[in-house]
Amino acid sequence: MELNTKVDTMIRFINLVKARPNQHIDYYADRLGRSSRTVRRYIDDASFAGVPIYLDKSKVALLDNASLEKELLNPTETFLLLLSLGALKNSTDDSNLYQRITDAVNRYTNKFTFEEAKALSNRVKIYPNLCEEVSSDPKVIDSILKAIYANRTIEFKYLKLSGNRKETRKVDPYYLFFKRTDWYLIGKCHKRNELRIFRVGRIEAVRQLLEQFILPEDLSIDEYLANVWELEKGEEIELELLFKPEVAQIIMETKYHPLEKKEYLNDGSILYKVTCSGVNETFRWILSFGFNVEVIKPISFREKLLAIGSYLTNTYC
Repeated sequence: MELNTKVDTMIRFINLVKARPNQHIDYYADRLGRSSRTVRRYIDDASFAGVPIYLDKSKVALLDNASLEKELLNPTETFLLLLSLGALKNSTDDSNLYQRITDAVNRYTNKFTFEEAKALSNRVKIYPNLCEEVSSDPKVIDSILKAIYANRTIEFKYLKLSGNRKETRKVDPYYLFFKRTDWYLIGKCHKRNELRIFRVGRIEAVRQLLEQFILPEDLSIDEYLANVWELEKGEEIELELLFKPEVAQIIMETKYHPLEKKEYLNDGSILYKVTCSGVNETFRWILSFGFNVEVIKPISFREKLLAIGSYLTNTYC
């Protein structure tokens, strides 16, 4: 009986707010025969249930449908955000970052929507290709982001793979992106006077300079990365491969590059063509298929494979 009375009073309260919104909280308390503290609990209960009622400086306000749509996330939106956060959880060493962002998402949804989305995100996972720990320092990323926002040149120490030594680099930071296992910076390197990609995990001691730069209007990160195989820019190659029927299904169901073209041949093999940059990356990918692929182009790859074959024959026979 007590529960029914509370539900009836809640319905009366909601209808009263809809009819006379933006009144002082005491106005609704008087008409319901309840205390202001009880009405505050009604507001909290209604908000958790998804009813767009909130308290604004002692006045009870009601969001209209348009405002509600902007303010609160629906279950699908909440689920997708939590799913994305889970996928990027390993992209930073900041252990509190995931929880802080999750809490922020929670503030823009109601209790039941958030719990539903959280339950789903525990059952649905995205596993990016994380074959190693992400090494980017959150402080380095933060420094780069501030420089990107201010369009200011930065100077940092960069660990080169060749020789395992650190170099001082001066760079105009244009774009920052995450791919595979780490964050990467696209910027104009003053030393080379050209665009370069820097792995953020190898960057340290970032210092923002007073120099400002103008982002080139004709530069787009999507276009800049459009023809790379993974991350390697440089020489563009015309790749033409013949995959055996044994791996045909794998090749057809997997998209390796956005510009690739694949064709089934009469014997069940696959003719694969793409023009891209990334000589070292594509060659390593080809090697992973062993004897199930034949390189038609480029000739330089055929010569490399011949040299590898000779080495293996001489070593193991």
